[in-house]
Amino acid sequence: PMWIGPLHDEEFLLHMRTAATAEGWEGPGVDAQLFQQSEGKNSKKKKRQPVRLEELMDILLEEAQPELNPWFITTNEIARAGSLPRVPGTAELIQLLRDAGYKSARCHVDTRGVRTSASMDQVIDILRRQ
Repeated sequence: PMWIGPLHDEEFLLHMRTAATAEGWEGPGVDAQLFQQSEGKNSKKKKRQPVRLEELMDILLEEAQPELNPWFITTNEIARAGSLPRVPGTAELIQLLRDAGYKSARCHVDTRGVRTSASMDQVIDILRRQ
């Protein structure tokens, strides 16, 4: 089964943010040293930085909009589906979608992901008009 309700409760997230600030839990959501160890010492992957708790809370709050689809699409999927040579980064894409009247937000699951009330066809149409 697929969950089709809101992903997050905005009131609860605001309470969590207030509590985290009061407890001094701001900063990286994971101990940076532990995070680097989990990547492996000899890993050739680009080293990811841990997400700051404040940023994660902001993303979760963006995702709490009930008008958003329960799934997300990535910039790679958009490029492939629309045979587009270039797709803007997520911040620019979100702004384009909002300017076109759609609800849009970053995605906590994938940094290239976008949650939006627009369909894939509508997203592609907006990008082709650019």
